[in-house]
Amino acid sequence: MAQVQPIEEAEQQQRSTALWLARVQTIRSRVEKHKIRHVVSPRASVMGSKLLVAGWPWDDVEEACLFKGMDSDTRAKLNA
Repeated sequence: MAQVQPIEEAEQQQRSTALWLARVQTIRSRVEKHKIRHVVSPRASVMGSKLLVAGWPWDDVEEACLFKGMDSDTRAKLNA
């Protein structure tokens, strides 16, 4: 029998997912604005949400899904 997830935990997961989606959209917009050659695809939204729900730290999810292969100067420009 499946365990019922506590309401608070489910709410936290939804909140994390909503914050992640907003972050992905912000970075995608900044990539376009600065004409940076980098793809922020819907896969970043989906995979990042799954990783957060699985308990990955936010910074690790950003590295894996948003900034993989990006140099530090470009990353700084996007985070400004």
